[in-house]
Amino acid sequence: MNITDYIPNGKANAVTREQLCAMTGLRDRAVRKLIEIARLDGIAIVNAQDGRGYYISDDPEEIRRQMATNESRAMSILKQQKYLRHRLKELEGAAQISIEDIS
Repeated sequence: MNITDYIPNGKANAVTREQLCAMTGLRDRAVRKLIEIARLDGIAIVNAQDGRGYYISDDPEEIRRQMATNESRAMSILKQQKYLRHRLKELEGAAQISIEDIS
Protein backbone atom coordinates (compact mmCIF):
# COMPACT_ATOMS: atom_id res chain seq x y z
CA MET A 1 0.00 0.00 0.00
CA ASN A 2 1.23 3.46 -0.87
CA ILE A 3 0.08 5.89 1.81
CA THR A 4 0.72 8.82 -0.51
CA ASP A 5 -2.29 7.68 -2.53
CA TYR A 6 -4.35 8.83 0.47
CA ILE A 7 -2.48 11.97 1.48
CA PRO A 8 -3.46 14.96 -0.63
CA ASN A 9 -1.39 17.91 -1.78
CA GLY A 10 -1.80 21.21 0.03
CA LYS A 11 -2.69 22.25 3.56
CA ALA A 12 -6.30 23.02 2.66
CA ASN A 13 -6.76 19.34 1.80
CA ALA A 14 -5.01 17.88 4.86
CA VAL A 15 -6.32 14.61 6.32
CA THR A 16 -6.02 13.40 9.90
CA ARG A 17 -4.49 10.08 10.88
CA GLU A 18 -7.95 9.02 11.98
CA GLN A 19 -9.20 9.71 8.46
CA LEU A 20 -6.22 7.87 6.98
CA CYS A 21 -7.01 4.86 9.18
CA ALA A 22 -10.62 4.90 8.00
CA MET A 23 -9.63 5.25 4.34
CA THR A 24 -6.98 2.54 4.42
CA GLY A 25 -8.51 0.17 6.95
CA LEU A 26 -5.21 0.19 8.83
CA ARG A 27 -4.52 0.82 12.48
CA ASP A 28 -2.91 4.05 13.63
CA ARG A 29 0.51 2.49 14.20
CA ALA A 30 0.58 1.07 10.66
CA VAL A 31 -0.42 4.43 9.17
CA ARG A 32 2.34 6.20 11.14
CA LYS A 33 4.86 3.64 9.90
CA LEU A 34 3.77 4.11 6.27
CA ILE A 35 4.08 7.89 6.66
CA GLU A 36 7.59 7.40 8.06
CA ILE A 37 8.53 5.16 5.13
CA ALA A 38 7.18 7.67 2.61
CA ARG A 39 9.14 10.46 4.28
CA LEU A 40 12.29 8.33 4.16
CA ASP A 41 11.61 7.88 0.45
CA GLY A 42 11.77 11.66 0.07
CA ILE A 43 8.08 12.58 0.07
CA ALA A 44 7.58 15.93 1.83
CA ILE A 45 4.66 14.97 4.06
CA VAL A 46 3.84 17.79 6.43
CA ASN A 47 1.84 17.41 9.62
CA ALA A 48 -0.22 20.54 10.16
CA GLN A 49 0.18 21.24 13.86
CA ASP A 50 -3.23 22.89 13.96
CA GLY A 51 -4.94 19.49 14.01
CA ARG A 52 -5.86 19.45 10.34
CA GLY A 53 -3.59 16.52 9.64
CA TYR A 54 -1.18 15.45 6.94
CA TYR A 55 -0.59 16.73 3.45
CA ILE A 56 2.11 16.72 0.81
CA SER A 57 3.80 20.06 0.31
CA ASP A 58 6.07 21.73 -2.21
CA ASP A 59 6.12 24.96 -0.20
CA PRO A 60 9.64 25.61 1.16
CA GLU A 61 8.33 27.45 4.23
CA GLU A 62 5.98 24.60 5.17
CA ILE A 63 8.81 22.12 4.73
CA ARG A 64 11.09 24.30 6.90
CA ARG A 65 8.44 24.37 9.64
CA GLN A 66 8.13 20.58 9.48
CA MET A 67 11.89 20.25 9.72
CA ALA A 68 11.94 22.54 12.77
CA THR A 69 9.19 20.47 14.40
CA ASN A 70 11.07 17.25 13.67
CA GLU A 71 14.30 18.70 15.05
CA SER A 72 12.57 19.85 18.23
CA ARG A 73 11.09 16.39 18.77
CA ALA A 74 14.43 14.72 18.10
CA MET A 75 16.22 17.00 20.58
CA SER A 76 13.58 16.28 23.20
CA ILE A 77 14.11 12.54 22.74
CA LEU A 78 17.89 12.96 22.93
CA LYS A 79 17.51 14.87 26.20
CA GLN A 80 15.41 12.04 27.59
CA GLN A 81 18.07 9.58 26.50
CA LYS A 82 20.69 11.55 28.43
CA TYR A 83 18.78 11.14 31.70
CA LEU A 84 17.94 7.51 31.01
CA ARG A 85 21.60 6.80 30.25
CA HIS A 86 22.62 8.51 33.48
CA ARG A 87 20.10 6.50 35.51
CA LEU A 88 21.17 3.28 33.86
CA LYS A 89 24.81 3.96 34.74
CA GLU A 90 23.76 4.61 38.34
CA LEU A 91 21.84 1.34 38.47
CA GLU A 92 24.57 -0.67 36.80
CA GLY A 93 27.14 0.87 39.11
CA ALA A 94 25.01 -0.04 42.12
CA ALA A 95 24.66 -3.59 40.80
CA GLN A 96 28.43 -3.89 40.39
CA ILE A 97 29.03 -2.60 43.91
CA SER A 98 26.54 -5.02 45.41
CA ILE A 99 28.13 -7.96 43.57
CA GLU A 100 31.57 -6.93 44.83
CA ASP A 101 30.22 -6.60 48.38
CA ILE A 102 28.97 -10.18 48.26
CA SER A 103 32.36 -11.58 47.20
